[in-house]
Amino acid sequence: MADLGPYADALKVVAKDKAASWRELAALSEAVSREPELKRGLIDAGTRPEPARGKRLAALLKPVSTPVAKLVGLLLAEGALGQLSELVDVYSRSLAKEGFVRVHLESAERLTDAEEKKVLRALKIAPAKALITSETGPSLIGGIRATVNGRVHDATLGGRLDRAAEALQGAAA
Repeated sequence: MADLGPYADALKVVAKDKAASWRELAALSEAVSREPELKRGLIDAGTRPEPARGKRLAALLKPVSTPVAKLVGLLLAEGALGQLSELVDVYSRSLAKEGFVRVHLESAERLTDAEEKKVLRALKIAPAKALITSETGPSLIGGIRATVNGRVHDATLGGRLDRAAEALQGAAA
């Protein structure tokens, strides 16, 4: 098991936009865990000799920035691709020391960048310091649920109805 701290520290140094690099790393980690073909492809690419290795990795990691792609290449060389999700956590903890905040947004439909920024402003979080992940769920009717560093802020219709029901039950008791 590799010590992931140096990987996180190196990415902090070379990434121009630390929040964006974290988001790329988190999305890639999710994709690798969700898509076994991608994981197999990355591992296969890591075993090829240069220049075939570089070309295959570039093709598989095309939407990813150069610093994140190079980091994945290092993980592959160390046989540590399986630790990608742990690296996401190590990197977020490292960034937290610089004032970055982990935010998970849940909504019925995908939020636009402008909507994400509006939610962050309401939560009093600077967009440049937000490490955002998001998910959609059609069961979330109206509103957004935001989890900030483990604390849930529920602004969904279902959440409001639940709080109203609790208040009524408390008043009836």
